[in-house]
Amino acid sequence: MTLAGLGCAAGVSTMFAPRPRIGLPDQGKTFGTTVADLNGDHRLDVFLSRHHEKALVFLARPQGIRFRSLPSGDNLPMFSDQHGAAAADFDGDGDRDLYVTVGGGRPNRLLQNDGNAAFVDVAPMWPALVDTAGRGRGALWVELDGSPPPELLVLNYLSPPRLFAWTPGFMDWSDRLLAPANPPWIVAGAAADVDGDGDTDLCVAGLTVALLINDGRGNFHDVLLASGARPPLGTRLVAFADVNSDARVDLVFGVTAPAQMAVALNQTEPGGEAKFSPATRLDLEFSHEMTSFVLQDLDNDGWLDLYVAQHDEIHNHANLVAHGRGDGSFEARGPTWGALADVRSQSTNAWAADFDSDGDLDILATGGKGEIVDARGVLQFYENRTPLLGITVELLAPAHGLGARLELVAGSRTIVRQVQPVANPWNSTILPAHFGLGGAMGPFALTVQWPDGTHDEFILPDAGRSYRLRPGGAFDG
Repeated sequence: MTLAGLGCAAGVSTMFAPRPRIGLPDQGKTFGTTVADLNGDHRLDVFLSRHHEKALVFLARPQGIRFRSLPSGDNLPMFSDQHGAAAADFDGDGDRDLYVTVGGGRPNRLLQNDGNAAFVDVAPMWPALVDTAGRGRGALWVELDGSPPPELLVLNYLSPPRLFAWTPGFMDWSDRLLAPANPPWIVAGAAADVDGDGDTDLCVAGLTVALLINDGRGNFHDVLLASGARPPLGTRLVAFADVNSDARVDLVFGVTAPAQMAVALNQTEPGGEAKFSPATRLDLEFSHEMTSFVLQDLDNDGWLDLYVAQHDEIHNHANLVAHGRGDGSFEARGPTWGALADVRSQSTNAWAADFDSDGDLDILATGGKGEIVDARGVLQFYENRTPLLGITVELLAPAHGLGARLELVAGSRTIVRQVQPVANPWNSTILPAHFGLGGAMGPFALTVQWPDGTHDEFILPDAGRSYRLRPGGAFDG
């Protein structure tokens, strides 16, 4: 019997158990959710963009899996036509702020957090961030030049993507991206150290796909064609993930309609130029349209798995969950794993994250994209009950250790993770690093290379829990 079958063998009907009535709304229209710790208690909260209604914040309660809605008072400014939100600590005060992109010629917002999930829009302090012409669709906070604060990549509909850096004050670095011909409708992005040189690189997708290699100072050149990756025609979604567990991040492409996915394996040699295998289509059956996908180790066996939010324009379809084999291929799990979120509203996005700090990844699935009458199931939560144990690691450093590299020894295996923004169109956040341990027993040796290049060694005693690490070797959990 494979490790992936242990959920049923242990007497659990499905690996993911639905958790209704936990304080999250069931109805509404939205362009998705963003999850982040918004009040400093080290638990993940939920920012719900409701498009033409006031956005809502749901704070995690101290124990178990439950949320409470913040009063609709002054904690969140009122604005309309919200699209994606990007969460990160841009001001270095230890709490997560939000950059919210807005459509229809309305200003984008930079919501500065006071530490208790009360927000003030400070974008007007830097007029370039407001960007009423761009018709924003999403954003990512990234670490591009080796020093905080993080840079901000803004994705747009009618205008090219924009890049801002703190120098101090936000300055426009957009000419460093796809110049001289920055195309509009770049609506998806991903960040990772592709070539192993310690710098964060980018991949963006929309009307075109570009693989942007960083020179270490935030200047980029597009190497997609030279790399050999060859994404499928119509690619609108992109992610970096180590799908074959060789400590190099691979490129995963998604075509939204008709849905398909493809993987280009990273073959870059140490010190060499970025090189990928031609993208190979995944042998999975999708519905008509895919809105987002998640690559995380859902069953804690040490290999990355796949969760896909999907629908078509007329009917709802169950989301897709697939087990990663560790070689870049995936096998659909369907009802044996659960968390399929077959709802009466079109899916928008999903998050796999450790909401209850027990070392495995739960799923928050979001619907509400379409104009369906009596749409239900806008937010659906699934608790992970896999019997295998894992570890989650939150870095307590500027911008949550954005750009750090972690190596954890689990038995005979070394698992590598990068702390980078997780983008889930049109939303993004920086999640704690997660390690599925494949049944290995502790203690576990963990090496952290911090964004400034320094290293710390940690010994984590137990699995099935989360840890918070600080530069200098201190941790709690």
